[in-house]
Amino acid sequence: MKPLNYKEYVGLNKADFIMLYDYAHTGRCLILSLLESSKEDRIKYKSIVPWKAALWSTLVVPFHELDIKFEEFCILKALTCWHISGRRICDRQRNLLIECLFDICEKRGNDPSERVGNLILFISCVFVGFLRS
Repeated sequence: MKPLNYKEYVGLNKADFIMLYDYAHTGRCLILSLLESSKEDRIKYKSIVPWKAALWSTLVVPFHELDIKFEEFCILKALTCWHISGRRICDRQRNLLIECLFDICEKRGNDPSERVGNLILFISCVFVGFLRS
């Protein structure tokens, strides 16, 4: 994601940025610009943008609304990235990660049971989003 003042960061670190747009709000502008584009560009637009808009509304927006902290994100990543065979072997580690997530949520001051439940239920949004892609 490109920061708003990205020109300040040019040359400071070696990283590539991509700009993320809320397609629900910018779709009309994109359609107007496509009227002047080629048929090939319009076909690309029709095949890509609906998928991106669905991904935005089902994954990006809920992720943002959860206000996930770095520690929570790391644990969620560990829980979602394990291969199924690894999960069978590492049940104990999975339980430790969930306990750690509970402790982090407890320190944050929220109701830890509700927060952990919301975070774990969000994992299903991730899998559904990637199954559709």
